[in-house]
Amino acid sequence: MDLARQAISEANFVRFIVIKRIHDRHMGNEQFVRMFQDEARINAELQHENIAQVYAFGRTKGEYYLAMEYVPGVDLRELQLHLQEAKKSIPIRIALRIVHDVLAGLEYAHGRVDTYGRPMNIVHRDVNPRNIMLSIRGEVKLIDFGVAKADTKNEQTQEHALKGKYSYMAPEQIDSTDNLDGRVDVFALGLVLHELLTGSRPFAMMNEVQTFHRILSGKIPAPKTIEGHPQPDLVLQIHQTALQVDRDNRYSGAQEMRQAILEAAKPLGGLPSSEEMSLFLREAMPSQTEAIGQRLQKYGRMDLTGYYRRPGHRGETLVRATNVTETFEIKPRAQTESHPNHTAAANISQDVTIADPENSAPTGWVKGKNGIPKPLLIGASLLLIMGYLLVLGAGFLLWDLLQANESASQVDSTVDE
Repeated sequence: MDLARQAISEANFVRFIVIKRIHDRHMGNEQFVRMFQDEARINAELQHENIAQVYAFGRTKGEYYLAMEYVPGVDLRELQLHLQEAKKSIPIRIALRIVHDVLAGLEYAHGRVDTYGRPMNIVHRDVNPRNIMLSIRGEVKLIDFGVAKADTKNEQTQEHALKGKYSYMAPEQIDSTDNLDGRVDVFALGLVLHELLTGSRPFAMMNEVQTFHRILSGKIPAPKTIEGHPQPDLVLQIHQTALQVDRDNRYSGAQEMRQAILEAAKPLGGLPSSEEMSLFLREAMPSQTEAIGQRLQKYGRMDLTGYYRRPGHRGETLVRATNVTETFEIKPRAQTESHPNHTAAANISQDVTIADPENSAPTGWVKGKNGIPKPLLIGASLLLIMGYLLVLGAGFLLWDLLQANESASQVDSTVDE
């Protein structure tokens, strides 16, 4: 993944995007390429506030890429681990809002029809805390439809191949990959709800066989209590219904479960607002959220004057970083044009500028492995060599002087005798 900045035309508008590419080891795998194309095709049809958008898909120099919405925040698993270390838990209202918003995104995806009006029958198949993003603006977004099932896919599962995280699979997903529907995602989200309510994972320290046995047998214990809820049975009923082994006994879909969440939230005064969600995340992870805001502000102010721009094009700027959560990395013009691992987003649209932030060297300088411009490395090396030669020359000169003094002393001794 690469983080990028995209400035739109002359509207003085900047947005951040994430560039997703096929890993080098899969570049020659046609099946993997088709799966990547399917992910792009599915995501391009989905425009919902609780699903991270795809802005563009393409190929440059034989490398496919996805330009996706960047969600400034953390994934749910990161939040869970942080609170676990602090011996804290997610408040019930926040937990219900997270589950509700994911269900809203799933409800939309499950019922989506494509551009030609055909039902797509999308099933995410990989709903888990790592694929649920919480933004510093109070948003909840479902990401990564990489293993999603859809009737419009080119690469359909031919054999009984399990796709998704083992510890979030529905029983029918384990038994058979045929005729899967949205109730697979309902079950997975039921397991996410279980974690939010109990603060623990139901299959922790278990291997795949043990996990599958627990899922297929329905041995997932209900939470003993629901802290902070005046009518805990409302939440316990949602937990039990979502995790039924027989999918016919589960909620019929995301919409029905979402309505149950809304009913369970009523005794609490309803679901929290986006402002409350944002405040909770900032208070729960102050250093992390502050760092995100500061990094984006610094990134947004960066002056791109002098960097490479395609001749005859203006307006759209793309800046690459090594990682969404790490320090930005410089890759000026010479390296952008020649480095084999540069971002594949150079042709996202007709108006693209590739540049890079922070610690910039003069335009045209190429960096070495440690981020130091090569001209400086070469100059330093030459200075070291010249210094070595000077020291060596001085050593020889001193040795000659010593030899000359010794010879003079011997001559003086002979004259005295």
